[in-house]
Amino acid sequence: MQTMLYDPSTKLFCASQDADEEYCTLPFERRLRARLPFIDPQKYADFNALAVIALFDVSVIEPAYRKLAIVTLDSLFSRLVDGGVMHSAQERPIFLLRDAVYLLCALIRAYVSTKDQRFKERSVMVARYLERFEDKKEGGFFDSLKCSDSVGRLAEQKKQVNENALAAIAFLELSRMTKDKRYAVRAGRAIEATAANAWTLGAYGVMWAMAAQTILK
Repeated sequence: MQTMLYDPSTKLFCASQDADEEYCTLPFERRLRARLPFIDPQKYADFNALAVIALFDVSVIEPAYRKLAIVTLDSLFSRLVDGGVMHSAQERPIFLLRDAVYLLCALIRAYVSTKDQRFKERSVMVARYLERFEDKKEGGFFDSLKCSDSVGRLAEQKKQVNENALAAIAFLELSRMTKDKRYAVRAGRAIEATAANAWTLGAYGVMWAMAAQTILK
């Protein structure tokens, strides 16, 4: 990740690198001389937030990764948070639930790890952005913000089970951090709103089950 996907100019990770089948079969010595597979230079909020969480986790064993996690998180927040959590730095921004949820999780993880108040304050800010996705009547969160010019899947608002489950887990943790029970209420409503669909996922609904169990405790 650091040698191939990390972009020092933006302090963010690139989206991906092609899974070149021919390159992967080469012996290590020949890989060093071969042309490297294409790297997608786009920077996505959800992928970088996940990278931050992973870096904080591995920093328990290798403390040096903690600094990279903080630098990446600060850059992600400054570059892709503006009136909401943007999916990427595009001319026409797209706002997806998964970006806000993963960033909220990363900010909470940063606060737990560092006890730095700025991460707690940013967590509350991102939680406010998440309210824009909330179904105020039935509970739960839609996967995207509906706009008049939305096309394709972006025009079809759905309540994704695992994204709602992760949002619920994050809101429960935020409730503990802030002593604000309203976050816990939203977490419970998100789980209730996606319960029926969660059962249809079978093993793939494990995130929902974990969130439900946490709420019941």
